[in-house]
Amino acid sequence: MVKPINTVILGCAALCASHLRQAAAWSHATSLRNSMLPRSRTALTMVAANKARRKENVEGNLFVDESCIDCDTCRWMAPGIYGRENSQSNVIKQPEGEQERREAYRAMVSCPTGSIRLEQPDALVKDARNDFPFPVEGLPGVYHLGFHSKDSYGGTAWLLAREGGAVIVDSPRYSKSLAQAIVATLGGEQPKYMFLTHKDDVADHAKWAQAFPDMQRIMHAADTGGRSSVGAGVIEMELSDATATRRMPPASSHIDTPPPCPLHPGDHLAFSAWRNRLDGFARVNRNGVDRQARTIAALGSDAAPPFTAILPGHARVARFADGPAQARAEVSAAAAAFAADARAEGMWR
Repeated sequence: MVKPINTVILGCAALCASHLRQAAAWSHATSLRNSMLPRSRTALTMVAANKARRKENVEGNLFVDESCIDCDTCRWMAPGIYGRENSQSNVIKQPEGEQERREAYRAMVSCPTGSIRLEQPDALVKDARNDFPFPVEGLPGVYHLGFHSKDSYGGTAWLLAREGGAVIVDSPRYSKSLAQAIVATLGGEQPKYMFLTHKDDVADHAKWAQAFPDMQRIMHAADTGGRSSVGAGVIEMELSDATATRRMPPASSHIDTPPPCPLHPGDHLAFSAWRNRLDGFARVNRNGVDRQARTIAALGSDAAPPFTAILPGHARVARFADGPAQARAEVSAAAAAFAADARAEGMWR
């Protein structure tokens, strides 16, 4: 039985089989094809074209290249600097001053495909890289880890510094410097758990397990076998519906303690900038929209663990200034809208 750890984590196990798996398969197939190509002038030209500066960027030192996968990471991290045009990100304003540049560069460091670059180097990039783990405003002990991975389509990973053992929620791209920074943030301690909300956001979990040999990975058993990239017998703590779902429907998992605390729903629920409300992004669900609708509704019920913010794997963070009551009301409204029009357009935006 998992001990409580001052947060609420909802894993969308078996609910959101997704676009991410398709993206991973596409990425693998592309890598395989590219590995078979001769190192010809044509192949080098293709690579150069993919890294070319997008014409949609404003003039200036900072730019997004053509390799952008439209994951939305930079746009929510620095919304005044990055925008979206023609299904990819672009620089809409050159950053001015140290604070803006550092914010823009944190997004650069986090970009899963290295698609954000500079015409001329800036020493401030190193400082931005060292900002991670980056504290989440208004949520003491909660950090954004940055270093998003292409293997999880740019999914967000979080660090929870809590009594009873720190938790990494989902896996960032592995970085030795980030591992050292995590230990420094935790006062010399290593994280005790890595909670993997679902199979699509596991990224470099194996490398993190090597870096932190005493850390236990936690994942719902429904996501560890079959087509999962994790594999059976790898995860140290496999959760089942019987042990992990107090007050929640089957095929979901969470760890909860007294509020105030954030909800970590993986890809189950997040704020959609495109729809301007909470959404379940059913367009990328392949394993049960009706079931997902019920679990979203359950999160808005009085029986659900209280939370004051939603920190998802994809899409945008949601905050509830008026506390758990506001959260329940907005989640309930989102559940009703999702059930009525689940397949409406809109991916992670």
